[in-house]
Amino acid sequence: MPDRRNPKISQHLVRFGRVWLRRPWRIAGSYGAAMIATVLAVASPWPIKIVIDNVLLAQPTGVTVFDDMPSEAQVLLMAAATVILATGAAFMSALERIMSARLRESMTQDLRSSALDHVLGLSVLKRHADRNGELALRLVDDTGHVARLFCKTLPLLFRHLATFALTLTGMFLLSWMMGLLGLAIGILLALVVRASAKNLQKASRAKRKREGKVAGFAQEVLRGLPFVQSVSGEAEVRSRFNAISADATSTGVHETRTQVILERRMQNASGVAMAIVLAAGGWLVLHAQLSVGALTVCIAYLTQLLKPVEKVNELAGAITGALTRADRLAELLDRPAGLVAETDVVKPAHVGADLELRGCSFAHRSAGEDVSTLRNVSVRIAAGELVSISGPSGSGKSTLLGLLLRLFDPEAGELLLGGQPYRQWPVADLRQQFGVMRQETHLFAGTVREALQFGMEAKSDDALRAALMDVSLLDVVDRHPAGLDADLGEDGGNLSGGQRARLALARALLTDRPILLLDEPFANIDSASRHVIREALSRLRGQRTIIVVTHQALPDNFTDRSFRLGNGLLVETVSSTAREGRS
Repeated sequence: MPDRRNPKISQHLVRFGRVWLRRPWRIAGSYGAAMIATVLAVASPWPIKIVIDNVLLAQPTGVTVFDDMPSEAQVLLMAAATVILATGAAFMSALERIMSARLRESMTQDLRSSALDHVLGLSVLKRHADRNGELALRLVDDTGHVARLFCKTLPLLFRHLATFALTLTGMFLLSWMMGLLGLAIGILLALVVRASAKNLQKASRAKRKREGKVAGFAQEVLRGLPFVQSVSGEAEVRSRFNAISADATSTGVHETRTQVILERRMQNASGVAMAIVLAAGGWLVLHAQLSVGALTVCIAYLTQLLKPVEKVNELAGAITGALTRADRLAELLDRPAGLVAETDVVKPAHVGADLELRGCSFAHRSAGEDVSTLRNVSVRIAAGELVSISGPSGSGKSTLLGLLLRLFDPEAGELLLGGQPYRQWPVADLRQQFGVMRQETHLFAGTVREALQFGMEAKSDDALRAALMDVSLLDVVDRHPAGLDADLGEDGGNLSGGQRARLALARALLTDRPILLLDEPFANIDSASRHVIREALSRLRGQRTIIVVTHQALPDNFTDRSFRLGNGLLVETVSSTAREGRS
């Protein structure tokens, strides 16, 4: 059970409770049904008392109509009451579960949406704090556990507390001594659970952390499976995976051992409690201070009080596990985006296609030391220019692209688009000015149509076919019976490398955005695909601002200007136009 001294618990309840409270009528209906079911369940032993005391032992009830009724009729009436109470309790319990399930699924969806929105807004540098597998667990698994805490675990806890309160009230009505005894038993059980809560929460947190490592490494393996197979790295991957998995297994066993210890303590306490109630109640019956029927009800009530004991292991584990996941989810949601923006930014009325960097610097951190990637870079690229940026691997080309797309901000200097500083742009509107073709061509599983239209409004078939024709891919699509609706595997696995690159370029062209950023568009593709891409870019020259980042040599006269990046410095080389002027 949660430790009330931990301030994070109340913070989580307030923070995520706001999401839960978005549907107050469902909450009221769910808890109302739970309360009615509890009342009916607590009332269910009373027909047995009446049959024992008033029919079998012939003790008057004080109700004239009931006392004048034949014994057989009283038995039948109590049997009918038992059926009504049991049926009503079962119906209301089922209704409560259905309503809670609807509430849980709605809350899960809301949490996942808000978590995904936050992740999508994070700087790349902030996302790298976790493996992708761990982030996926937070988005899918942690959100589900937090929703279950509010919509399943807490309602169950409410029913247990309501059952305890109503049962205790019933015991006080039967005998104040039995009521005090029931209260003492309840306090004893609460103390036993509280004593084990910290260890259980600690074990649950350790298990969750290890599970995240297993998921993260598994995703790395799946994404890099072709590489692993090509270098015969199966044995090493298997060894590392087994080591991480074994570590997770040991923490899982420790969590189970902690749960078993708590369960054993509760079972021992339950046995002692039953013995005390039986002895005390029997003594009261022998001294005519409690009826046999009342003792039967008290024993039935004690059984109801002890029912949660069988589930306390599961209940405590669910609460501690959910709080552990709430910690991790809150940490993700509290993580700053890492992108500084001025307040009340709005999209500029006029959008230009010229780009400018003014004294931009950026350094990556490696082993606690700063490794300069860009140093005081200043350059202006006019609208309609086609420029290339070359440099060896690790020279900072990808970092420069990240700055242009505002995946992160420079540590010094500023960038401008259309004369407007980046921080005066809404981030989403800024990025919508760029059509992008990245070196790591990512295609979601789906159809060709969905891949082309990703991140933009639906386009007509004619527009899609025109974009495919621009990259000489239309004939490949037309040969497929489904055409534009042909299936694509994950990352376009059923296409060749050149076809994936051309499809990525077609998607960038289809956006019809003023600036094109192409990251290594000629790498790892065949000569025919390189020729097709060069021809497509040549046709766009002067119509859009095009920046080609590459480590490969480009033909003469292909670009308006060329830059070389090295040692953190961006230096313009002699352009083709300048060479022609000198000759």
